[in-house]
Amino acid sequence: MFPCGHIFSRAFCDRLFELDLNYSRNEHGEFQAAVVTRHLDAKWPTCPTCRKPLSGIQRYNRMLKRWRLNTILKSVSIESHEKYETLLREFELFETETETSRKATVNHIRHVKNEKHRIPIMTHNLEIITIRAASFNIMKEKVRLFRRDVDQCKQPLMKVYQMSLLNDANAQQEYDAFESVESQLLNLDTKFRLLADLLTLRLETFYLEDHQELLSRLTSVECLEAAKQGYIKVIHSCYEYAKAADAHKSSCEGTAYYSLAIEFLLLQLHFVTLEIRASKAISVNSKTERPCEQGDRILSTCRSLLERYPTCESYKLAVDDAEVQFLDGQASLFDVRYGR
Repeated sequence: MFPCGHIFSRAFCDRLFELDLNYSRNEHGEFQAAVVTRHLDAKWPTCPTCRKPLSGIQRYNRMLKRWRLNTILKSVSIESHEKYETLLREFELFETETETSRKATVNHIRHVKNEKHRIPIMTHNLEIITIRAASFNIMKEKVRLFRRDVDQCKQPLMKVYQMSLLNDANAQQEYDAFESVESQLLNLDTKFRLLADLLTLRLETFYLEDHQELLSRLTSVECLEAAKQGYIKVIHSCYEYAKAADAHKSSCEGTAYYSLAIEFLLLQLHFVTLEIRASKAISVNSKTERPCEQGDRILSTCRSLLERYPTCESYKLAVDDAEVQFLDGQASLFDVRYGR
């Protein structure tokens, strides 16, 4: 008898609660061990007669606890998605406002017309650049906090969920069960962390591109040494961020987020292009070995993902544009948002 008072056969209730999906049977058809649950899409069971949600039934207690956890986890996922959409709108507004203010900032950098005034003018110019760099800090902090909030495996709820899955795997005592637990936890935790990492690198490409505009202005107003030091830092940053983008791309491929893999590849290409531009500006070798060949390899990987996975089709235009800009030697921000 269900708590609502309606009565059904045990065989019918076992099917309703999907007992065969949650327990394995022995050769006599008897339930013998728990099976690791692999999905979050199970619906909460209800009475077939009155549709009242069912709970407090000892025989099906394990499934009810798991469904309760799954319901909470799905709500956490929805909340993370809403946070991401809000942050993305703020991010794109920041990009627009920063691009609008860039020309005025560049014009505030003064020309050294007299050597007697070099030090005060240099001080003024460097202060302009420092203030401009600081204007990115608020958005960087917002992205960092989002990254922290969506790191779900550090949350108490995820630890409870992990313990539940591991108990099932331990009861099953099979290697593939533990492997399934690791895979499921990874997939639950990965998507929004990757999106946060994507925004982090997008912000860095935007900052480095903006910064190079100011360094170009410094060069034109005879502040050559300061500009050279700035370009050297840009080259180093582009090299390190390109490696980070490549590592995130590998994570995407390992968790089947192939569309995000293309976004990281385009960001990696952008860093390589910015590094080439900075190297040419001060006539030094780039830190990346054979950067043009590296760019070709990145574009080839993008093409391969487009061909292999239909979910990446919406990024074809972004890849085409990135290829044209790379071949033309331009480092304007690649628009990797076509798939959104």
